[in-house]
Order: sequence, then structure tokens, then C-alpha cells
Amino acid sequence: MVEVSRNVEGTFKADENVLEFELVHLPVDLKAVEERAKELKSSGRDVEVREEGEELVITYRSGDKVMEYRFSEGGVKGRVEYQEEISDPKRAFESQVRLIKEFWLKEKKGMRERIIEAARRLYEEKGEPPSAREIARALGYKSPRVLYGPDRFSSLKEIYEAAGIPAEPRIFPGREEAGEEVTEEVKAEPIRGYRLEARIVGNYLYKVVEVEVLGQKLETEMKFPLKEPIEVCRTGYKVRVIPTEKGPVVEIWKRKRR
Repeated sequence: MVEVSRNVEGTFKADENVLEFELVHLPVDLKAVEERAKELKSSGRDVEVREEGEELVITYRSGDKVMEYRFSEGGVKGRVEYQEEISDPKRAFESQVRLIKEFWLKEKKGMRERIIEAARRLYEEKGEPPSAREIARALGYKSPRVLYGPDRFSSLKEIYEAAGIPAEPRIFPGREEAGEEVTEEVKAEPIRGYRLEARIVGNYLYKVVEVEVLGQKLETEMKFPLKEPIEVCRTGYKVRVIPTEKGPVVEIWKRKRR
């Protein structure tokens, strides 16, 4: 099956285990690219470099794929042959774009700027605000956690604002009940004899929830899907994990002094 697609980065075509693509309007320094290829070759990598007319052709064999890139002053043409059929051509293409820009062309951009560009590009392509997972995948990552941090963003809404996307984060089907949005506050049910110290609300939960309070580690294994609240007791503390429409809520309770 042949899949052909075009976006703001360029065009690509996938046929079974072969991906072909073209990136245009890229500032290519042919001499710098050639030097990079020679460095790889001298380090023992399986790299071939040759010139064909005005193109610099690099063939690079790595792992389960053979990559051939044709660099010119106006852009790059690529052909990648995998050992197995390509399951997600769009993601394979995005991975190649990232490899060419960051490895071969040595583009130096901060993660925050790359997130903004990916969000804006997806919005232009699809005509609707991208999800956090879609943005992460466009950057070559599986988890949207890569979008958040001190030098990145605190929320998807903040990413939209930075990228100039006029929309609120999407609410997906099944995340609303009786007309109530998932952003509605989930109230804590009191635990007799304990005082609520902290509440953590999130959309992701791992098999092991690990919380450290004042140097004391609290840990428990989870079962999926989580249908009922669970409590973990430690001296002076209780940690309760509650399934909600908004995602799992982790509460930390401290025993009251008598």
C-alpha cells in the first residue's frame, strides 16, 4: 500500500518498507554536512559519501534501516529502507525530519521553540488544535510529558497561547457526563483523624505510585484499570488514589495531633 502526504515540512511517500521524502527551503551547508559524514565514517560507522552533479549523496546504514540522503543547496531528498513494513509512515517521516535538522544540519533550537513550531505546524495542517500527544509525537517522542517542565510549558493551554492557536485544550468524547466539563473540581472526601496536606491531579498513572513525604517513601503497586479508590498507610500518613473523570487524584493526608 502506498501512502503519499504533504505538509509544511515537505512531502513523503511510503510503500511497504520504503519511505521516500523531500524537504525544501532548508539552509543546507554542503561542506558542513560532508564533514559530519566523514566524522561518522572515521568513527567506524557504515557511511558512504559521494557527489552526483550538484548533490551530496550520503548512504548511512544503521540498525534496521538503510538511509540515503541527497543534499543540495535548496533542501534534501531522502530514501529510507526498513527491514519490516512501516506501521506509521507519518511518524517515520517526522523522525527523519528531526534527524536531518538536528543531526545533519545541526539546527540549534531550544525545546520550547520546537514545541511551539510543532504545535503551530499541526494546527495549520489539521485546522484544529493538536493534542499534547500529537505534539509530542511530532517531535519524535511517545509521551507528552516531554512538553512540560521549568524551561518548557506548564499546560497545553500555555502551548496554544505561545503558538498563537486560538482555542482551549480539547475535551475528548467520553470525558464529559451530564453536561459537566472534566475541569469541574473533584472535592476531597475527609478522612477521620487526618488533615489533607496535598492533592495531585493528573492524567497518567503508572503501575507503581511513589510519593516521598518529609524523607519517608510511600509506595504501592496499582492494578489497571483503577475502578475503586485505594489507600496506602504509613506512620502518620495516608496516601489515597482516586479514579475520576479528570484522571487519577493522589491525596496526601497527615494524622492530626490529639
